[in-house]
Amino acid sequence: MPIRWKILTERRESYMSICLPRKYIVRYPKAGEEVSAPKDTLGLMTFKTKKLAMKFDNCDCDCNKLVKVFGIGKGVVPDEICGDVDYLPAFYKRNYQSFDEPPDGTICYQRIKMLE
Repeated sequence: MPIRWKILTERRESYMSICLPRKYIVRYPKAGEEVSAPKDTLGLMTFKTKKLAMKFDNCDCDCNKLVKVFGIGKGVVPDEICGDVDYLPAFYKRNYQSFDEPPDGTICYQRIKMLE
């Protein structure tokens, strides 16, 4: 299982969770526990290196934190991601035509194990 990096809020929720529809918000457990991606999604977004995660987390506040995780199973580098969280439900239904390239180092897993 490869070590990856995940960006979490101080409430241990998905980065940018404040913008997401409730069904897409994941609450991340303590170290040693596993978490699964919401059904019918690309998976849990992680980064290959801490440096790449920091590059994506360009927030000027200390409210986000980077944590180490293990990717379980085969990680997937998505060809495209939804560039606007307001359109996330439409993105997953393939009714939204504006896609972005994933940030450098993005790897999505259906399941991860928390190391921190």
